[in-house]
Amino acid sequence: ENGEFKPAYNDTIKDYNTILEMFDRILNPDPMSYTSPELKSVFSKFKDLFEKHYEEQKELENSYQVQSNTSTQAIKAKLS
Repeated sequence: ENGEFKPAYNDTIKDYNTILEMFDRILNPDPMSYTSPELKSVFSKFKDLFEKHYEEQKELENSYQVQSNTSTQAIKAKLS
């Protein structure tokens, strides 16, 4: 519109799926768009590391939640 550039994602806080969509747009550009093989390689590796780190963080979060629940139950048992 009026020659202005408008970003595809204008929200400032991006969730996991939004970030993956951004990676996918770079790795699989729309017709008439281009991403160099070098950039695709870098983003592909970065995306793999990003996904791995995200999964590790989710597992860690789940582990903390289980530990917290176990501790809460132990305290409740002692107070009973």
